[in-house]
Formats: sequence, C-alpha cells, structure tokens
Amino acid sequence: MKNNNNSKQIRTALFANAIFSGLCGADLLLFKGSFANIMGVTEPFILLIIGIGLSFFAILLLTTAFSKNINPKIVKLITAQDWAWVIGSIVILIGQFFPLTIVGNLLITIIALVVASFAIWQRVGLKRMG
Repeated sequence: MKNNNNSKQIRTALFANAIFSGLCGADLLLFKGSFANIMGVTEPFILLIIGIGLSFFAILLLTTAFSKNINPKIVKLITAQDWAWVIGSIVILIGQFFPLTIVGNLLITIIALVVASFAIWQRVGLKRMG
C-alpha cells in the first residue's frame, strides 16, 4: 500500500517530464529550421534527430507514469538519461564545439536546468516510494 500511496510524486514528475520533453520534441520536429537559425545550428538535421529522440523519450515517460506499478529500475534509467542530457549540455556549453548564438547558449542552459530539476524530482519521488 505504501508504494501506491507514495507513487503520486514520481508519477507527477514523470508526467511533467513527458509533457516538457514531448513539447520540446514536437517544436524541434515542426520548427527545426527556425530553431537552427536562432540557435546558430548549421545543420537543422541534428535538431530533427533530437526531436525524434525526445518524442520517443516522452512516450517512455508517459508509459512509465501511467503504468499500474512504477518500476524503480525504469525510473532510475530515465533519471540517468536526464543527467546524461545535463552533462552533455554542459560539455557543449563549456567546449563551445559549435558556433552557437547567445540565444542558443541560453536555450541549452535553461533546458538543462529544467531537465536537472526533473532528475532531482524523480530521485526524491523514488526515495519516497521506497
């Protein structure tokens, strides 16, 4: 019973993450050219690939959030993927491997902060479940 009562926080975190990831993925799929221009990305195809990946990630998040029983291993995997996104963002920002605009750097920073907050929220939710 404890598991079901305490799963609300993790379900909410996963659902919020799914909405954010899905919206970002859809934006990149629909407006890859516009985002490429404002961010300084020379190959919009990269944003298309990221948009597809985010869309599949959102499906995983929704499936997990609405599953009858939350599988902690799946949530840990999702959380690890969130942290990988954050670390990758930091590497891109510090390494300056691409000629990104100020807007591009700001978008990457803001998204990384949001994703980090989801990772923390999911971790706290897992602790409360256990």
